[in-house]
Amino acid sequence: MDKTAKGSMMQKAGIDYHGGELQVWEQEDVWTVRLGELEASSRYLDLALAELLDDAEGAHKLAARLLMELITTPAVTATSDLAGGVAASEARGEVARS
Repeated sequence: MDKTAKGSMMQKAGIDYHGGELQVWEQEDVWTVRLGELEASSRYLDLALAELLDDAEGAHKLAARLLMELITTPAVTATSDLAGGVAASEARGEVARS
């Protein structure tokens, strides 16, 4: 990805997690994870998950699931809506219909 381009691209995905949506995105080499109103960031996805969920062992499995979701979800621009997760959900629906 060209990080010098205006409106840099970001990978974003979400999975169901204990009745909520666990969201993840990577931008400029920093991973951010969000569950409800809780959020954590790190240069490493599994560390951000471990901090957010207080579960180091489970973080590795969740990181693998989220990375698989990222592979199947198209990138969105940094100016897209992050709060609602609508763009990522719609993108997953488009991929599923393809």
